[in-house]
Amino acid sequence: MKDITFTERLRDVLASRRLHWTLMIVTSILVVFYFLFVTFFFDPFEKRLDDMAAIVPREVEYFFRWKGAGESFDEFPVPKLWGDFESSQIHDRLDKTGALDEWGREMGVAQVVTNLRKVSASLPMGLNFEKDILQEVALSGRGLPNLNANFDGMVMLRVSFKVKAGVAMLGLDTVREKLPQSLQIQSLDNDVYRLPQFSAFGYQDAYLKRIQDVLVLASRPEWLETAHSLQLQSGQDSLAEASIFRDQVEAYLAPGDQPIEVFLRWEKMRDTLGRWPSPAGTGLVNRIGRSMFDTDLLRYAAGYLHGGDAFELRLGGATDLSTATPSQRSFLQSPPMSSSRMRKYAGMVPADSFLFTCLGGDPGKILLEASSVLDADFRTLLNETIGGTSQYQGLMHLLEDIGRAAAPGVAIAFHADNYPADAQRDVEHDNAPMPLYAVFIKIKDRGAYDRVMEFFQQHWKRFTGGDGRDRLTAVDLHGGTRGISFASPLIPGTGEVMVAEIKALDTLVVSNSFKYAHRIVESAFVDARERDAKLKKLSLDDTFQSALSSHKNGSSVFFWFDPQKAEHWFQQSAKGVAQEAFRREMSQVWARDRPAETSRQREKLFGNRENLSSSEESSLIQVVDEALANKYRQEESQRVPALLDEALADFVPIQALEWLSLGFRPHRREVSIVVNGELSF
Repeated sequence: MKDITFTERLRDVLASRRLHWTLMIVTSILVVFYFLFVTFFFDPFEKRLDDMAAIVPREVEYFFRWKGAGESFDEFPVPKLWGDFESSQIHDRLDKTGALDEWGREMGVAQVVTNLRKVSASLPMGLNFEKDILQEVALSGRGLPNLNANFDGMVMLRVSFKVKAGVAMLGLDTVREKLPQSLQIQSLDNDVYRLPQFSAFGYQDAYLKRIQDVLVLASRPEWLETAHSLQLQSGQDSLAEASIFRDQVEAYLAPGDQPIEVFLRWEKMRDTLGRWPSPAGTGLVNRIGRSMFDTDLLRYAAGYLHGGDAFELRLGGATDLSTATPSQRSFLQSPPMSSSRMRKYAGMVPADSFLFTCLGGDPGKILLEASSVLDADFRTLLNETIGGTSQYQGLMHLLEDIGRAAAPGVAIAFHADNYPADAQRDVEHDNAPMPLYAVFIKIKDRGAYDRVMEFFQQHWKRFTGGDGRDRLTAVDLHGGTRGISFASPLIPGTGEVMVAEIKALDTLVVSNSFKYAHRIVESAFVDARERDAKLKKLSLDDTFQSALSSHKNGSSVFFWFDPQKAEHWFQQSAKGVAQEAFRREMSQVWARDRPAETSRQREKLFGNRENLSSSEESSLIQVVDEALANKYRQEESQRVPALLDEALADFVPIQALEWLSLGFRPHRREVSIVVNGELSF
């Protein structure tokens, strides 16, 4: 008998009528099953919704979206970042101060985490919160974005096939009847379901609908009708098509980016969001900030937050200048400081400086706004002092000339006061906890500059009273650069102010430290190609370059800060705060204890005598002062260390950052702000 090969047997099977009919029957069953599934449930092959914003009406007052939300959690609701934080020194230091427990109580973190864990645990077996429900999360609506009884909007969740199938099953009466008593879902028309007294919405009714792979929970059915209509129109007239959202968010994102996206109609929410700078604020930063910008000028704001170890927050929006003050309008319509100009200033700053900031605009106007926060009596004294000369009529006249002398734009750098002491060079000073600073101004008008310098050199004693300890001297800095040192014990911290012109760069440097000014001039002439240039010039610092790279078109306000380099200043500042707090405490103790101590010492020294001579009264006062001073010294050794720990604790949170930068840029009738940084753990 002839053997049949495998190939021949396979050919016979494939050619058989039985296989033909079997395949026809199986295919028919699959086709029928598919159409039945599509009819009663959903199309398993339907495509995903491209953009959640495409089913959001453009009239919404807010929209928040987090793509890839589930990927940020190891186990919901604890984020992956928390594990790194818990193992860091910053966590240990915060935990030691009790700050973490205090913040947890204030924000109700423990209760929120407990509630979210209950929600996660209540999921049916086989479902994973991070992978099946939190693929993408969005919140939109009107009013305040609070999930309470006043919530008016939609919560949108991009879900997995398993969740889609589960929602499809809600169309069956038998499935809904088996749901827990606490979750009674009612089926309405057009595949909409009603959830009575939904706890997540403050016990108001909620309405549920699936749009492709997105679950939409809404406070009113009208939201679902609008979303469905926008889906049928392929997103036309939706927020996704609105330029106020697209130009500030999507235009900056690369394919695959998964940031938290934000859109706010600020003019609708400004009463709730508050106002910055505060109209009631009297501080220097508040007053100068208010002269430049006011959040009440915003019509809307949109942007995104990239999280992680390195983070970036970018927000932009349109402004309404009809209510702006003249100084605000002038600042917002002025050109920003270019990135190349900021880099040149940073090239003069020593690399170990901890803060660098740039301000666009007229330096004279900036100084004028700064002078407005001075005490009225002190302003009057300055006006009289300056007006008493033949050169200027008053403070405003002087500041106008400073504005003419300087080109637009000012840079300021800060350094910890930790240079070694120099007995021959150091001047008399009070050791107040002040950082070293330097102000950089580009000279524009040489004539105005010479007039201002001549004024201060001729009349500097008018500003101090000339008690004999003040002096004005010319000093050599570096490479032929000379400066003028004005020394006075009245100047807090270092006791001096240095003025030096780096002529090769047409730049004036004003600093409160000869040592810092000397280092600045050294850094200015370091060639960037030198091997150790990176250790001398801030402009070559990696974190500074990362910060500046986000502002290629310039910035009207730029700020860079390295908390690690500021640790010495934190220490000195905390000591000053602790000493001042102790003095306030002891002044109350002295006022409280003096009568009793006076009675005790009087009885001890003079018995029951009622009348004392003037010399005896003086002796009594001296003895009481000495007794209270002894008590002060005893208390100081015990109380100040505790107050110092409290003061240092205030600086710990900022040290969770490796570095931080901020840039603000107005452009025509729009403004943008960019915040960059990196975590230190």
